[in-house]
Amino acid sequence: MELNIRKLTESDYDLLSKWWIDWGWKPIEKDMLPENGTGGLIIEKAGKPILAGFIFWTNAKFAMLDYIVSDKESSPKQRQHCLESLIIFAEELSLIHISEHTRLRR
Repeated sequence: MELNIRKLTESDYDLLSKWWIDWGWKPIEKDMLPENGTGGLIIEKAGKPILAGFIFWTNAKFAMLDYIVSDKESSPKQRQHCLESLIIFAEELSLIHISEHTRLRR
């Protein structure tokens, strides 16, 4: 399954809000999200968004992936694969961030 992982944009917020509502959740307000709703990643398959999550960076050797949401209409198998890919990619970004953070503090 070929996936595209990209940074969230301002225009993704409406889609994510719809997904939260579809799952029976109240949408998270932009000012509660990193970078006012653009501080995260979205995963697409064949140009169709499937799953997204937000990365909360800290000033320590730690980042948190949270508020993960998906298209309820996608298959459970697609959602699982996208979730695993999101976690792996976020871990890789975190390692880069931690390495850079440590280098700058020296």
